[in-house]
Amino acid sequence: MKDSIANILATKEFVVSLATKKLIQQVVQSSIDAPNNVDEFILMKLKKRKSRMVKPPSVAESPVSLECRLLKKIDLKTTSTNKNQNKMIIGEVVGIHIDDKFIKNNKINSLAMRAISRMGYTEYSEVDSRFLMERPKWGC
Repeated sequence: MKDSIANILATKEFVVSLATKKLIQQVVQSSIDAPNNVDEFILMKLKKRKSRMVKPPSVAESPVSLECRLLKKIDLKTTSTNKNQNKMIIGEVVGIHIDDKFIKNNKINSLAMRAISRMGYTEYSEVDSRFLMERPKWGC
């Protein structure tokens, strides 16, 4: 079982830190299958930030961290022989950290964070544009 899943199930708490373009090498390298006793913060040369609401730390270099408590674990159906890898973790966000430098005029400047996402295989995407849409009103 991956360390992240095992730790969440053992402690019932976790932190989700936003992956950014600045951290892309650490994001990719952190997927390494390191032994359980290896601290991946040290291996990836990342600093820990003490959480306020949960025990696990967050990635200090990340602009946004969501402190969470486990609500539910769902075992997903699979034909794989490794049944431990197909779990969905659902958490309740109990604390949020946002780096002040990404708040302008009381709004989050999410574009400036340069968030990344994994698309599949070895492909990643960077958030580099935005558009606005008004929410519809009932009866219009």
